[in-house]
Amino acid sequence: GVNPPPAVEHTMRRSVRYLMISLSISALFFVGEDFSLARAKENAPSGETSIDPVRFGALPDDDLPDDVAINAALRSASGEAPATVRLPPGRFILNAPILINKSYLTLAGADAGTTRLDARFSVSAGDAIILIKGDKGTLLGKTAHDAKRGDRFFPLTTSNAALEKRLTGRHVWLGAPNTREFLDQIGSAKWDRQYPWLRQALVPSEGVSQGAVRLSRPLPLDLPGGSEVFVPALIRGVTIRNLELTQRVPDMTPAQAKGIYEN
Repeated sequence: GVNPPPAVEHTMRRSVRYLMISLSISALFFVGEDFSLARAKENAPSGETSIDPVRFGALPDDDLPDDVAINAALRSASGEAPATVRLPPGRFILNAPILINKSYLTLAGADAGTTRLDARFSVSAGDAIILIKGDKGTLLGKTAHDAKRGDRFFPLTTSNAALEKRLTGRHVWLGAPNTREFLDQIGSAKWDRQYPWLRQALVPSEGVSQGAVRLSRPLPLDLPGGSEVFVPALIRGVTIRNLELTQRVPDMTPAQAKGIYEN
């Protein structure tokens, strides 16, 4: 199956009752059916823009929320050329997630350990402190039968003819929802339908031939017939650095929250 999102860091400070943050910079960052992509292997365009978030109202250590201002600074980037949003030293309060949904963006603090994002929202306000979110894209079709790990092609029951013509060299996303049968098969005691799909993969394609999608590399997992196949819009070249992230969770100790990644 697919490993759960990697690279989870826990940051704890005595001044706060409980602090935890999961920051995932990886090939896939899934939240339910949505997903985000970071650091796709592609050369970024030349030239770089520096964006000062203070100009948008992100002021450190003023005890006022800064998420709206930081997100405004990120949105001001074109997504077509490299841009860096650099936060100065100090603490920035977040009442909602920081959203990166454009390519070639860097979100950076000052020197390591001097810039802190202090999140004070619950899961009802958002899925993560920093959410790197691509677009799932358009449905290409569904798999006609079971696809096995190692397969390099699979037929579709239906197909989007317009997408087929533009598929060569692009990635396809394949996924199947959790079912009780599947969860029992893997011996799951905690995961259920409301959690992110465990069976999903993002694989580069070589296009469609005779009603079958051909992949540039082997499928990394088994998928049942009827699995969805999408052509996503990827977020590429995203970098996060020099940020200390904390999250306050009322009425919980670090031990109680260990292993719970819903923020």
